[in-house]
Amino acid sequence: MSTTWLLRCGLAAGVLVPVVLWADGATRPAYSLWHHGASQLGTGERAWLQTADFLLGALLLGLFAIGLRRALHPGRGATWGPALIATAAVGLAVAGLVPTDPALGYPPGQPEGLTPAGGVHQAAGLALFAGLSGAAFVLARRLGASSRAWTRYLRASGSLVVIFAFAAGIAYRLDTLGIWRPAPAGLLEHLALLTGRGPGTRTPARPEPVRPATASSYLTAPGTAPLSTPTSMSRPSARCRPSSPSPVRPWDRGTRATAGVTRPASSPSYSSAFSSASV
Repeated sequence: MSTTWLLRCGLAAGVLVPVVLWADGATRPAYSLWHHGASQLGTGERAWLQTADFLLGALLLGLFAIGLRRALHPGRGATWGPALIATAAVGLAVAGLVPTDPALGYPPGQPEGLTPAGGVHQAAGLALFAGLSGAAFVLARRLGASSRAWTRYLRASGSLVVIFAFAAGIAYRLDTLGIWRPAPAGLLEHLALLTGRGPGTRTPARPEPVRPATASSYLTAPGTAPLSTPTSMSRPSARCRPSSPSPVRPWDRGTRATAGVTRPASSPSYSSAFSSASV
């Protein structure tokens, strides 16, 4: 599968999971989108639908993590971004396989209380929200130099996931204590899932491969053609050849001239140099 399609799996997961949640919750008897959590749709009648929704969403997130690794490598965030998305995928899969405990009166008539399976489900939900929030911050740092608008959006997305998830936990606790009934625990949890789709809506392009520099690139100025490298040494032109010694004229017998320098003939060093040059 190409990298483009793998990256689109992130967007598909961010659309599929909330839409199935809302459609199932709106038509499920005794279930309230305001009051009950998203995971409670994995209990009671039609529980299989929400289990399949979570597992398919986890598969899409896993494929998105692979595409994100390809797109980011070898730049910034190539390790932590995909790893956090993979963590969210594992958390969503475990949440689908291990149903939560009955709570807040749903399913009707079921005894409420925390069980080991419910504890595993809560840990999976924590991994899901932490992975989505962390990935948003990692991608925001990667996109900081290219798009400030998307950077602000991803940072807001990562922050809202934490805020809504934490607020949902507080609302659930207030409801169970009888302080606020019905508290909007379900609504806040749905908002946390909705804002968690931020990393799948914008991913950086794959960096251009770095080409090794050649010898001609160092000899090329901007806007000019590359310099050619000579294949063989050419003989110097006539203009570059050294001139021959000037002839000695009769009236200059007292001196000898060569290469534009005049010295007395009695100079031993000059006489030996001239005689060797004449041979």
